[in-house]
Amino acid sequence: MNVFKKIWNRRSNLRSLPYSIYFNFHYLPFKQAYKLPILLYKPDLLKMKGRIILEVAEVKTGMIRLGFRNVSIYPNNGIMWENYGGTIIFKGECTIGNNSFLSIGQTGKAIFGTDF
Repeated sequence: MNVFKKIWNRRSNLRSLPYSIYFNFHYLPFKQAYKLPILLYKPDLLKMKGRIILEVAEVKTGMIRLGFRNVSIYPNNGIMWENYGGTIIFKGECTIGNNSFLSIGQTGKAIFGTDF
């Protein structure tokens, strides 16, 4: 019974799992993507061009969390994503909370350091 309760409490995370799988395999090489290092919550994927680079020693599941609810004062809207061709580099674990918007231009470059 306890297992079902845990699953029920995390049901909104499960709804976002197909988006996370698609996102990881779209942006990352298979060797990294199958570990699901990037988890999305309630994503609104507007443009998915460009690329993502993980500059880490070890790729772990959920090391990058985008759109998860961390603070209760913001609406629980997830994250909006648009990448028109730029590069995003993650150098370690990263959490970008809910009600956020990431937009990268055609030649843009965003670098997120460790524990951002």
